[in-house]
Amino acid sequence: MLIIMKTIIPTMFMKKNKLNYVIIFLSILFISPDLFPQTVYSSTTDGIYKYLNDMSIKGYINFDNSIQPLSRKYLLQKIKELDVYMSKLNEIDSQLKDFYQKEFGLELNLDRKISDNEIYWVKDKYRRFRLLSYSSDLFKINVDPILGISFGKFNGNNVYHRWNGLKFYGYLNSSIVFSFYFRDNLESTTLADFNDKNTPATGIITTRKDINSLEYDDVRVNISYDWKWGQLSVGKDFLNWGYGENGKVVLSNKTPSFPNVKLDIYPTPWLKFNYMHGWLKSNLVDSLNIRGQKETYRNKFIAFHSISIIPSKKIEFSLGESIVYSDQLEFSYLIPIMFFRLADHYLANSTNTFGGNAQFFFSMSFKNIIKNVNFYTDLFIDDITIPKILKSNNNNKVGYTLGLKTVDLPIQNIYLNIEYTKVVASVYEHSIEGQDYKSSGYYLGHWIGSNADMIFSSINYRFSRELQATLWGQYIRKGFIANNKLSNIPPSFLSGLRTSSTFFGIDIKYEFIHELFARAKFLYHKISSEQTNGTFIDNSTTEFNIAVYYGL
Repeated sequence: MLIIMKTIIPTMFMKKNKLNYVIIFLSILFISPDLFPQTVYSSTTDGIYKYLNDMSIKGYINFDNSIQPLSRKYLLQKIKELDVYMSKLNEIDSQLKDFYQKEFGLELNLDRKISDNEIYWVKDKYRRFRLLSYSSDLFKINVDPILGISFGKFNGNNVYHRWNGLKFYGYLNSSIVFSFYFRDNLESTTLADFNDKNTPATGIITTRKDINSLEYDDVRVNISYDWKWGQLSVGKDFLNWGYGENGKVVLSNKTPSFPNVKLDIYPTPWLKFNYMHGWLKSNLVDSLNIRGQKETYRNKFIAFHSISIIPSKKIEFSLGESIVYSDQLEFSYLIPIMFFRLADHYLANSTNTFGGNAQFFFSMSFKNIIKNVNFYTDLFIDDITIPKILKSNNNNKVGYTLGLKTVDLPIQNIYLNIEYTKVVASVYEHSIEGQDYKSSGYYLGHWIGSNADMIFSSINYRFSRELQATLWGQYIRKGFIANNKLSNIPPSFLSGLRTSSTFFGIDIKYEFIHELFARAKFLYHKISSEQTNGTFIDNSTTEFNIAVYYGL
């Protein structure tokens, strides 16, 4: 290894590429003998997130879920911490604990010496269904299929959605940890257009479209390293930051996953540091790099870091900063502890026509201070002027969520949630094309977008380990300003033509075995749109569908 480094490093310096310094640093980090990788991230849609969060609201464990996805190693640790509370868990919570623990067969084997190679088809060692599970001292892998079909009615029209794919994750010796997720989708255009515009469902990048249907895919990959006080991952995945049952104002799953590098440091149990640099999709053609008939998009990037402080299992607060910039990769934003706003001042040379688009954000969560109750809030600051904060119409560009969730109140296994979100005009937008807070045309933050607010409420009841039902509703107000040109003075909240949307829905889900679901959903949507003459036009839609699927 030293011979290789002696050969490569001088050559890299001769090329005078500033990224080489980063590569050298990472190379030195990776060859450290203290590293032992154990980080595979679990999808943010996995039910275990909700379960562990509920257990933390009840006061059993300290579950830090402000940043997702979380590693499988961390989730297993939290499941095991519930062992000492088994006598206090109700029957369904106890069943769920045992059910979810079977998900972590490979992680349970990490520290076990395997004398003979173990290969399992259909079910793994812990009787959890797997297409393939293999373990040896050198190599461990789980492979699962992804299959699903959904059909129903949308406003009287037949709608459908079928998907299939493959996912796997595993561990190779003591140097490489990997995960892969691929899902191909075929969907009716009516349903796709509705989900794309009006729900928190992840946006799509269409690969083929005709009058009746469209196709798109979802690919997520990660390669990760883990050591005693941190972890580093390179991949294409989502990053969620903050709290919110029906959307997050800072970072959410609304935009399709994008390539990124993440660094997580946790030097003490009460302090965490997170850094991410991502390669976004601008959807803007780079007119300077057109070669024949082949066009390329302008480069677009995001740098992000935050600090979380957890003084007790009842309290957590975090603050962070991000910057969206374009065209040229900047070394300053590759430094995890750099103050991005000050770096932007240096790069922009005090001129708004250069530099990037910076944001600040803050979150707080209080769990079980009042028994079985969770209060949480997120604040996203896109642009703020301190002297104007106390004014009633201060024009500061902010978005926020206030939420409350109760568990087992007033009866066991019932979960109540209510939250209010407000995003003032021009938040997520920017006067410089290519530096708005978006990727692939979708908001990186809350799906309702700017100049809107929403109140959301849900009641979830779990009848058994397998069966649960959710009744929910939301009301959204949104202003629309045609041909809005951003300026230093953003429009007042809800200015322009206003649209109000009312939603009521019910969702029933049955999980037969791990990740094998049957699901039925009904949704009523009423929309009231203001016209230029001041009148409103009302329309309503209904949707019903049933689905059977394996894998998430």
